[in-house]
Amino acid sequence: CLSRVPDEQPRDYFSDAGCENPLAFRPSTLADYCATLFDPGTLGEGQGIESPVWTLTPGSRLDFGARSLDGVTQPYLQRRIYRRLESAVGTCSLEMRIYSASPLQAGPLQPSLLALHGGSWSARGFGYLGLELTIPHYVEQGFVVYAPFYRLLGNAEGSAACNQATIGEIADDASAALAWVREHAAEFGSAPVPVVFGQSAGAHLALSLAVNESSAVAASILFYPPADFTDFALRAQQGFYTDQQGLGILERVLGVSVAEVDISASPVPENSFPQRIAGDGLVVPPMFMVHGLRDSLVEARQSVRLCDALAGRELLGLASPVAEPGELRQRIACGTDSQLQLIREGQHALDVCLAGVGLPTDLCPSGSEASREQVALAIADAVAFAATHHERGSEGEGEVEVDGNGEGNDNEDGDLPTPGGSGSSGSGLGFVSGWLLLIMVLTGAGRVTGRVSAVRAGWPVGDSGRVPHHAVRPGP
Repeated sequence: CLSRVPDEQPRDYFSDAGCENPLAFRPSTLADYCATLFDPGTLGEGQGIESPVWTLTPGSRLDFGARSLDGVTQPYLQRRIYRRLESAVGTCSLEMRIYSASPLQAGPLQPSLLALHGGSWSARGFGYLGLELTIPHYVEQGFVVYAPFYRLLGNAEGSAACNQATIGEIADDASAALAWVREHAAEFGSAPVPVVFGQSAGAHLALSLAVNESSAVAASILFYPPADFTDFALRAQQGFYTDQQGLGILERVLGVSVAEVDISASPVPENSFPQRIAGDGLVVPPMFMVHGLRDSLVEARQSVRLCDALAGRELLGLASPVAEPGELRQRIACGTDSQLQLIREGQHALDVCLAGVGLPTDLCPSGSEASREQVALAIADAVAFAATHHERGSEGEGEVEVDGNGEGNDNEDGDLPTPGGSGSSGSGLGFVSGWLLLIMVLTGAGRVTGRVSAVRAGWPVGDSGRVPHHAVRPGP
């Protein structure tokens, strides 16, 4: 028996050094990965799932995040169906992807992370691609990560059976995913109460879980979340918010034109989380937010108002700008155990960075090189926050202590800076064309042409007392 890192060759793998216990493993090629990513009608709907098998997906090796994957172990992946919904147009099967450092469940329970992709509640491909840039960092910290797909607004992606969902139905899918984790976490050696994480629309869903099912959530990590539908709609109606892409998304979510939005009618009030927390005195798990001040799609004030509510401060006014800090990264206390980090140069999807990867342009919503370093530190702080708060009741007293050794302002008294600048310019999702170019390069060349994590998969032999799980019978 040999212990080895799995590759793309078909081999028989075993979970023990004596090669007596078969391990269900199937290689994933780059071509298969790209073909799936490019098929908007099938991604995330369980196609090809017959029996549980582990694999190593190329998506978790693409090193295009603001925080590098250098030295980070590539996680194993298993796909499951967590929900099936019948309708007049067919069956919508929703997929859960589970990422783990090892396909073996041994030792004490690992912490769980429920990670929700972005995509304006209407797309999967590029949002999920961005999510996979971050997942390995949490697996490296010891988490088992559960990443569900959900139904979508409109019909731009997904099958007909998974299309034309309402925002309430999408939130219900997130709730079903949380319930699935509670029920199945033990199978993967992880705790039943997860930290929830999301980017953009996924951050909204993570926030919804943290508020509406607070006892089932350990903490939440929210990257540029649309947290406040009331503020969003009123600013659009009064001309403060003018991003055309964002206005279109708002109308798709609410089902009416901006001018016709009634902020007292569903789904606006139930998705106005700062008002709910402040007005109803809700007790929610600790929250960690990262937002760019140059985000024109989801304004940074969405996170600022959520931070205000958590801290018991007066919410930032409708016409009030978010003050631009002197530092590239500003850390703001949101009450006793939550935190907001504002990135002065950050645009939407600031944790993605296509810089120095052989492309003809630099597509980096993180900002300048110095700002990218601060975003990387913010991501590291988010992972540390999750590691600290994955057990309910494990939080210490006083303000949360996460420090990426950056140049941010901790704001010891917890007050927001005095309003002095909008910081609302930016490019929204203009970097998506760069993703498309990247994938075209990948599929055309048949190989990864950008940065690729060059570390081994899984636990080393004998690490932490685990048996070798890459054991393979020597071939000719």
